[in-house]
Amino acid sequence: MPDLTERAPPEKQVRNLLALLRWMVVARGVTNRSVEEKLGVSYGYLSRLFAGSIELKARHLFEIFEALGMDAAEFFHLAFPLPPRSRALDDFRKAAGLPSPQAPPSLEEIEKLVREILRTSREDGPADG
Repeated sequence: MPDLTERAPPEKQVRNLLALLRWMVVARGVTNRSVEEKLGVSYGYLSRLFAGSIELKARHLFEIFEALGMDAAEFFHLAFPLPPRSRALDDFRKAAGLPSPQAPPSLEEIEKLVREILRTSREDGPADG
């Protein structure tokens, strides 16, 4: 699984998102082709998307999430865990009456969460049918 905890320029963040998405497709146990069929796109579309030949758009992500039976919020939580807490942000949250976030999850916790998401989704039925 890609390391998504570092701050990086936008191009690298997009590559990291694509790597996580590719990892999720593999971990889900489905083929690129089966996802492409659900999306109604040409053969090789996901391979080109993952390689960076096709510009990643939000629409792509949400269509793939739907095809995989994934929740977007869970994916983005994995991709962008909360950063270490800063005092300035804590002061802002307190002044605004907002709750303080939990500490960011470790990579082990993220992998455990992904396995749980996949196990639950498999219990709900196969992704391809």
